[in-house]
Amino acid sequence: MAATKLFQLIAFTALALIASSYGPTPVNALSTPHIHGRHHGVADSMKRNNVLKRDTAKRCKPRPSSSIASAAPTTSASPAPAPTTSSPAPEPTTTTKAATTTQSSSSSGSTSSSSSGTSTTPKGITVNGSSKLAMAWPNGDSTDFAKFSTNVQAYYTWSESCVSTDGGVPCMRMLWNNAADKVAAFKKATSGGPVTGKNIILGFNEVNEPGQANMSPEDACATWKDAIQPLAAKGYTLGAPCSSGNPNGITWMKKFFECCADCTIDFMTVHWYDIDLDNFKSWVQQWHDDFGNRDVMVTEFAVQNFNGGAQRDLGFIMNFHKEAAAWAKTQPWLKALAPFGVMRDMQGVNTANQLMNSDGSLTDLAWQIYNEY
Repeated sequence: MAATKLFQLIAFTALALIASSYGPTPVNALSTPHIHGRHHGVADSMKRNNVLKRDTAKRCKPRPSSSIASAAPTTSASPAPAPTTSSPAPEPTTTTKAATTTQSSSSSGSTSSSSSGTSTTPKGITVNGSSKLAMAWPNGDSTDFAKFSTNVQAYYTWSESCVSTDGGVPCMRMLWNNAADKVAAFKKATSGGPVTGKNIILGFNEVNEPGQANMSPEDACATWKDAIQPLAAKGYTLGAPCSSGNPNGITWMKKFFECCADCTIDFMTVHWYDIDLDNFKSWVQQWHDDFGNRDVMVTEFAVQNFNGGAQRDLGFIMNFHKEAAAWAKTQPWLKALAPFGVMRDMQGVNTANQLMNSDGSLTDLAWQIYNEY
């Protein structure tokens, strides 16, 4: 009898154990680690995407016209691009004519290998003295020019025009885009051939930006061959079209070189707006390396954050320029740099970059830059 009860107890226990194996899984045994893993993966993906967005957004903001247009007469001004909400690319309103001296001046310099698809050999830029400072001047025939012209290799006005108050500082003429009036004004200004101090040409301004020159590589090539290429035979030194700091500018320029394979491109022009010195160096270096080791001129740059983050203060910017100037002097192919900000209204760019005070004098930053580059 006892043996029978013992057997029944063992059997009942076994059945209970079997039944319990089909019960609900405990909550702490759910796939929480898996959910956490997916969340972690999404977070990593978001971080990578954010980095990509920041990288591709750098230097890609188009710039509106300068509000300093009133500083000069407007009767024959080049029309400015439509204003946008970001950084500026002013166009001058000067009505002055170029000097009429007839002494011929050709530019010769370091010879660099031509880029693939380009048959001509770039002759580079000849500069005088040790300074690598250029100037972007939007203020027309202002007497303030003399305050900023010391130690400057050359200047430009975002147009074909030079200013009567330049005191003989070399003036680089620009064909801003392919608008009929600009092309006509440019051809008129260059019809007599190069003269002393006016023998360098700058190509179109920020061709890859809708708010700026906004040209396809093919349209730019056609206009180049019509209005700029003939100047090579006259002795002008020709600077390539300029893109904004948007990385798509590299792609644009490579397409331009493909469709303008027989064009003369003596040096590259570069724009840069960001906050990191290493980024600045690598960006400028890329334009030298990717396009036949040509000379490079930085025609606009500033320490400016267009990615929604904090702007840098004056101390940071001063240190940036100190180090940038030291680096530039070690690069023989980097011929000149024109920091953005010789104006009273910075057009949305961090005012710590400003080089002109409200009274037309140099800011502390300008004094430093003019002594270091």
